[in-house]
Amino acid sequence: MFQIGNLERQYVIDARNIELIGFIPILENPNIRKIIHNAQFECKHILHNFGIRIQGIWDTMIVEKLLTNGY
Repeated sequence: MFQIGNLERQYVIDARNIELIGFIPILENPNIRKIIHNAQFECKHILHNFGIRIQGIWDTMIVEKLLTNGY
């Protein structure tokens, strides 16, 4: 499953049945921020399976670790 959206709309896409080629310009654009949890895993998975290298990432897992500092 692949989820993408903005403040107004969210879409969940079954990536097994729909090509993600239309999302490549968005995902590879470093000026468009992508909010991802556990981005290291997700980016490796998307690169391996779809050949898409995501740019402009905000990783919520890293931010949470920095904010709580182990608590």
